[in-house]
Amino acid sequence: MINHDRPTFKSRVRAQVASLKRVKPRVAVILAVAGVGLLGVVLTLTSNAATFSAAIEAEAGQKSGNVAAGPTAGASGNASVAFGTVNTGGGGGGGTGGPAGGDGPADPSDCTQTASAKFNWGEPQYQSNFNTATLDPTWHPYGPEPGHDKKGTRTPEQIQMGDGNVTLNSDGKGKTAAMKWFPGQQYGRWEVCMKVKTGEQHYVLLTWPDAENWPQGGELDFAEESGGPNKQTFFLHCASNQNNNCESASVSNDARQWTAYALEWTPTRTIGYVNGKAFLDVPHDGQIKAPMNLCIQLDWFQKQTGPDAMIVDWAKQWPVSASKPSTLGLKPGEPATGQPGDYPDRKPRAMTIQDMRPITQ
Repeated sequence: MINHDRPTFKSRVRAQVASLKRVKPRVAVILAVAGVGLLGVVLTLTSNAATFSAAIEAEAGQKSGNVAAGPTAGASGNASVAFGTVNTGGGGGGGTGGPAGGDGPADPSDCTQTASAKFNWGEPQYQSNFNTATLDPTWHPYGPEPGHDKKGTRTPEQIQMGDGNVTLNSDGKGKTAAMKWFPGQQYGRWEVCMKVKTGEQHYVLLTWPDAENWPQGGELDFAEESGGPNKQTFFLHCASNQNNNCESASVSNDARQWTAYALEWTPTRTIGYVNGKAFLDVPHDGQIKAPMNLCIQLDWFQKQTGPDAMIVDWAKQWPVSASKPSTLGLKPGEPATGQPGDYPDRKPRAMTIQDMRPITQ
């Protein structure tokens, strides 16, 4: 079985072999792969042998650190996606295979320092690499509909794929973009590699309650524009706080450069990271007791002029031991909303993970 956003076994093995070649190993790595399993791996001593072995164990479904292993990969094959449909096709990327869902194999990351690498979060359960011509349908653009605080218009036409990235554009005159990712989870980790074009408009990475019951359901803004491109703030909007903003911390960072923003949310701790460094760390979960989904939003506030953009290289999601998966969601290709009162047909509804993220044989 293939998870739509995880690289296939073969693509991961070949990426590791390429890594070994770059350091000029003294002897060859001999691989034999058949069906969904590894028949034999012969390794001689190289400087990267331990890294390669760890990658093989992760693909075999073992745990890395304290992160529960995600679904295992199966027979190679990509899904060719027209927006709103999932059509299974042959292996892509030069025959190496790639994640289903039309997302393509991973290219070299634009973010070189990440929390996930520093703290050994292991393989993500879900990952989007944005390496194809169409948006992975497990991402759900907002609209068309009014933007934040009814300012401007959020529309899917402002989302562009290219150069191994997804770009959320603002024309500087009110047209912007936003999208959300299902399935979400109660407790877990997320990380996004992103940069902005100018940073003068309101960019934000956040998790939002599946139930669309803000402010009662809380909100975790783990990278929110706070006065331009050089400052971002983590706002923890507690579910039990009357003002719905019980914790915050800011970091000085040039958002016009590639940056890895990460969120770690557990029953006893909430942490925000920039390039692997914690800038908010509080000993509670914000009293948020239900699943949330990852959202990427570029908002237009009328005082701002000139085009802007959020450019995303990849997004990843990991469970933790206390995680509970979403039971509310959207089917692939369905539109989302930031105005659930005005567009109730776009609200998440009861469904299974397989409904949100179909898998193929």
